[in-house]
Amino acid sequence: MLLPLKLKRANRAINLNLRGFMKILLLSIFSLAFSQYNYSLQDENSSSDYYQQFVGPSYFDNQITMHYFGSFT
Repeated sequence: MLLPLKLKRANRAINLNLRGFMKILLLSIFSLAFSQYNYSLQDENSSSDYYQQFVGPSYFDNQITMHYFGSFT
């Protein structure tokens, strides 16, 4: 009687782990699929080399870029 209960608990834990893995996998696939769009924004950082130029991901081909959209008030 105790063995079937342990098997049920183990099976439930495996199912929860698989669901979590599938959620992470799907989220990763969607983020990769939709994160590669192109845009162009004006650089408003006065200390930047590209100040007042319109730049975007296509401007920095074959380079690793980091994007931050924030504002200070």
